[in-house]
Amino acid sequence: MSIPILPAKLNPPPPPAAYIPRERLDRLWTDWRDKRLILITAGAGFGKTSFLSSRARALGGACLWYSVDESDIDLASFLTHLAHLADGRASDAGPPAAGKEASARGISAAEVLASLVGALRVRGPKALLVIDDLHLVRTSPEVQHFLERLIRFSPEEATLALASREPVEFGLAKRLAHGEAATLSAHDLRLTADEVSALYRRRFPDAGHHEPAFQRIVARTEGWAVGVEIFLQNLEEAGAQAIDAALARVAAAGTGWFAYFAEEVLRRLDPQTQDFLCRSALLPRLDPALCDQVFERHDSRMVLERLCERNLFTFASNGAPAGYRYHRLFREFLREQLHRRVSPEEIQQLHRNAARALIQNGAWADALTASVDGGDMDGALCLVERVGEGLLASGQYEAVGNALERIPKQVLRWHPGALFILGRLCDVQAHWQEAQIHYRRALRRSTSGRQRSELLRLLGRLDSRWGRYAASLRCCRRAQAEPGSRHWRTRADILTQIGVSSCELGHIDEAEARLEESIAILRRHHDSIAEARTLCLLAANVYNIRGEFRRGRDTIQQALVTFQRLGERRRIGYALCLHASLTLAAGERREALNLASQGLRLAEAFEYPSVEAHGHQTLGRIAALEGDLARAQTHFEKALQIGGVLGEQEFAVIPRLNLAEISLARGNRHAARRLAVAALAFAASAKTPWQLGRCHLVLGRMEQAPAEADHHWRRAESLFRRMGASYDLHHVLLLRLAAGGLPEPRRDRILQELLAGVAQNEHDALLREVEPDAGAAILVEAVRRGIEIEYAGALLVAFGAGAVPHLKPLLTDAAPAPRARAIELLTLIGGDAARNALAHLAGRTGETGRAAREALDEFTDGSPLPLKIRALGEFEVCVGEHQLTYGGWRSARALRLFLLLLTHRFRWVPRDVILEALWPEIEMEKAINNLRQTLYILRRTLEPHLPKTMPSSYIRFRNEACRLDPGEGFTYDVEDLEAALQQGERHWQAGQRNQARSRLLEALALYRGDFLAESLYEEFAATEREHLRDRVLRAIEHLLELRAAAREWEELALLSRRALALDPYREGHYRYLVLAHLHLGHRREALAGYHDYEAMMINEIGLPPSERMKSLADQVIALGRVPRAKPPARPSAG
Repeated sequence: MSIPILPAKLNPPPPPAAYIPRERLDRLWTDWRDKRLILITAGAGFGKTSFLSSRARALGGACLWYSVDESDIDLASFLTHLAHLADGRASDAGPPAAGKEASARGISAAEVLASLVGALRVRGPKALLVIDDLHLVRTSPEVQHFLERLIRFSPEEATLALASREPVEFGLAKRLAHGEAATLSAHDLRLTADEVSALYRRRFPDAGHHEPAFQRIVARTEGWAVGVEIFLQNLEEAGAQAIDAALARVAAAGTGWFAYFAEEVLRRLDPQTQDFLCRSALLPRLDPALCDQVFERHDSRMVLERLCERNLFTFASNGAPAGYRYHRLFREFLREQLHRRVSPEEIQQLHRNAARALIQNGAWADALTASVDGGDMDGALCLVERVGEGLLASGQYEAVGNALERIPKQVLRWHPGALFILGRLCDVQAHWQEAQIHYRRALRRSTSGRQRSELLRLLGRLDSRWGRYAASLRCCRRAQAEPGSRHWRTRADILTQIGVSSCELGHIDEAEARLEESIAILRRHHDSIAEARTLCLLAANVYNIRGEFRRGRDTIQQALVTFQRLGERRRIGYALCLHASLTLAAGERREALNLASQGLRLAEAFEYPSVEAHGHQTLGRIAALEGDLARAQTHFEKALQIGGVLGEQEFAVIPRLNLAEISLARGNRHAARRLAVAALAFAASAKTPWQLGRCHLVLGRMEQAPAEADHHWRRAESLFRRMGASYDLHHVLLLRLAAGGLPEPRRDRILQELLAGVAQNEHDALLREVEPDAGAAILVEAVRRGIEIEYAGALLVAFGAGAVPHLKPLLTDAAPAPRARAIELLTLIGGDAARNALAHLAGRTGETGRAAREALDEFTDGSPLPLKIRALGEFEVCVGEHQLTYGGWRSARALRLFLLLLTHRFRWVPRDVILEALWPEIEMEKAINNLRQTLYILRRTLEPHLPKTMPSSYIRFRNEACRLDPGEGFTYDVEDLEAALQQGERHWQAGQRNQARSRLLEALALYRGDFLAESLYEEFAATEREHLRDRVLRAIEHLLELRAAAREWEELALLSRRALALDPYREGHYRYLVLAHLHLGHRREALAGYHDYEAMMINEIGLPPSERMKSLADQVIALGRVPRAKPPARPSAG
């Protein structure tokens, strides 16, 4: 159910017919147009709206207008209308551009803020946003908070005008002091004698000028516009005597003179019009059709038009359908008159008649309020039960809550449908204990099978949220037994809940079957959102735990496409974080980092804490794999903190285990054990097998006694086997093998199972990244024992130089077969470490020594001159005096092949990989011929004088694989960069900041530009390019922190700009830039940096700036009031 859009709220009302130009105010307005904020504060009737309306109409399309009313206390209504306004569709009553479903699901405050700021930017330097009647939302802290953010982040060239009957703060004193704001008060809005004269002449065109009388009118009314208007309307004839007589009546009326004159105006109307005015003031909106329905007449439009023409405090509103409104003071007066003229019973009947008409028009929220006002509790209860869930879905919590609060509890307790809605209201507002109480009361009273089924499902969902999965399943089974569960929506929801709870209890096959059944139902009924949401649950709860990461990623991708197509940005963040977790488990760390960062950014913007926790967990795992334990700890602690606030079971266990592993990596076994034992207690209380298994896996790593460790791992193995959690099973098998102590037959069996399972399920990242030392050792053992030799060998080659220490013992193995395999693998790995290992063996006699010498020839034959390669920034290869730049290659094919081999870093590259990268769409035979010709050209390019019969010293080709051999003593700027980065990171982790600073600055000097920057469109280079850029950015972030701590503001500003050139989307870079200029006293540069950041967030990401940047912006704005800091002396070096 959408929140109805009222066009009258989104258009400036037409000025009253009696409105006169206010030249004095117009001049003030011209002077103020360079202000960012104008606050207009005056009581009712001073002409605030009329004046702003005249200015808005003069600006035309450059102005956005919003009239606040009582419904805007509901943040959802307020945001929905503002979103519609930002989309530029104020003239119709359809939903915002995000679509009808967007209205139904509620709109994020961050999203609306970004849209409004963007809409103002589009309208240029003359843009104006007017928000009228702001005092009506003074009791809504959510709306006030939104407005504070809007004031803070509105474009500098735009003006925001706020009108209110009561004073508002919004940091006004500070903004006035800095010349950014202006105020208009009741004193400024008072009518002058000249303006009263102009109004008088409109009423009596032929009358003379009576200056003293006009002065007395101003003195008596204090220039109050509506008072002057009432006064002049009450004059029956022109002339000074008539004015003085009227002033005498005003004096006699005392403080009630407005009511006195209003009564006079009302008295002069015929009784039928009086009655119409009083009764219509009771309606929630002044719509002619609604008046006809309620009052059983057919001339309401004509009456309202006549009132409007006579300026009887009745105004036409813009938009379709056309409507009207009374002046607020006049409306209040009319309501008081109605209570005097008719009995309370008749007023209640009017409310009930209005409720019936509003129901026919589908205005459910207004109808609900009218029913309660009319004392029709039965009707209100029927409405709550009929449309309450739709009103909650559209975010109209205030209307539902107010109605339910006014229904007596002794009446409410006998209506299960209303109790159900009250429970849903508490549920969506995260008051889960209260929701459970109301659900249970409704269940005891309900006789509807479908309602009982839904209540049981919701109770089961609450149990699941609290980690009571067995109780959740029991509720869902009871729900299935209810007759009403046969409805497709109810059946799908119950199956989804059963699937989630079954998975948590370790029944993964059952969970998969139920979730797939739910998906099939939702697909048949074309419920795309629910289907995509259930696909995410299937991937996260089934495929992730099973270790089927590729399948999980494909499933998440389907859901992500649906969310993107429907504009579900909140759920896009959810899907991105799940995708990141599965991608990381599959070994694609860099892609996972990008996905998790995007997902976390969306989750924070849309205030989605559970997804924030998922994002922090994934980013923490990435940081831990990269050795950045401090950053990992920060992410895990954030996830744990969010979990504590939410009270959800998942975030009580996994973040603690992650923190335990961080403590263990730092050597703090006591802290690690304490965290792991606490996680175990949570998992045991919830009886969740997967979490229990994870706890025992981590606890086993902490045990120093082999028997104790093996006890935990056997317990974990049993749990994972029973569940079918293959990835975690492989992890625990790897740990058991690495720890030793297994009997030989069983060891062979486990090793066979591990490698076969890892190969089948593509879990090689477990061996390469998660447990690299244990993984390499186990792979070497597999090569020695002849188990899965080809697969183990391929993984060892992928390890590169890291596998060499583990392969060395095989070179001296008693059996010849393992020695031969080790020599072959070292040859394929290449590099100095492998060369040195073979050199030690080459001096031996026999077959092994001969094989080592032959292999060594691959490293040493024919290359007297090592290559000097520069791939960062401008590409260059030097062979002695022979220099090749990017544009100096005569063959583009040869250049591409060289770059491809260089990207693989001197390792063997299979022929199929080369053909796929360089000639993907050419037939195999022709592609092979192209490769053969290109190899010939490349060899001659590097060694122009090489005899035709001699093999190249640099390009090796054998066994259908090719590699680049740079020669002994080569230089490669990428490896130099990585060495400096690695050493700098190591010093940083050890807390050695000075050494880290030196090495990181050295790395930064080496980074002359992106990897292969002149080949931006070569896909094979993209991954290496992004990897190096990320590492350099991390180094820059460390240096930024060091520069800021040392107060080296000039260097900090330069470094921040370099960081932004590499990645213009990271908030931290902008923060340091603004901070540097702030401390240097460069207000203009600091503001420019902040505005660049703001433009990036709004235009590129579609989100508002963060709270941290808002705080920094405040400091920049205040810079003129603080003395400038003297820049510190520049350091002599580093």
